[in-house]
Amino acid sequence: NEQLFDKVYLFGDRNKEDYKYDEPRIIENALYAIVKKDDLFGAINSFGELVLPIKYKKLYCVNKHVFCGDNRDIDATGRRVVANHAIPVLNEYDWAILLDNGLILVLQNQLYGCINQKGDIVIPIQYKELTYSNGLFVALNLNNQRGVINILNKEVVPLIYSEITIVDNLILYRVNGKWGAYTIHGKLICLPEYREIKRITEYLIKVGVADVWNNEIYWGIIDIDGEVVLSI
Repeated sequence: NEQLFDKVYLFGDRNKEDYKYDEPRIIENALYAIVKKDDLFGAINSFGELVLPIKYKKLYCVNKHVFCGDNRDIDATGRRVVANHAIPVLNEYDWAILLDNGLILVLQNQLYGCINQKGDIVIPIQYKELTYSNGLFVALNLNNQRGVINILNKEVVPLIYSEITIVDNLILYRVNGKWGAYTIHGKLICLPEYREIKRITEYLIKVGVADVWNNEIYWGIIDIDGEVVLSI
């Protein structure tokens, strides 16, 4: 390469200070090397050609095809891509990640939504939080109310709760310090009257209530329809 750089890193060198304990430092069969000049970074290919201009304050290889440049995932043309994948995503989004259902969770102006891989909006970008779990999303709207929606943006559990989570194929919600439950299809199992709720089998759920002093929990069992199987 005819250009002079202050530093040329090894091909595939991740070039960052913090590593997960199981994360390899060098990417095998890497196609690119990071270069540094005047405290800015770029990248060259195996022919020494500059593929990414020297303009990034932070730049490292994510895998063979993807870089992280100034906290955005990009390919060798500088085009935005989904984290860890070479799927293009529009620059209008501040952040994007591919979910296991094929949709792309995006962030725009501090609000979350989902697009498909063609870039079409599937879930409107209108939620303060959007957490994917078990094929569903726990959503927080602009009124700070939580609920559960599906990939069609249809409410499975209405957005009326302050706290809600999905655990072991149960949707748990808490009101005044006590938990209730829905099925993942949105059917109400029980009202919020338990200290703890734990799934035992596909059809049985262990529920517990605390004593007056909250020192001990007494347990019972209900079924998926909320009927008592074993009294507390």
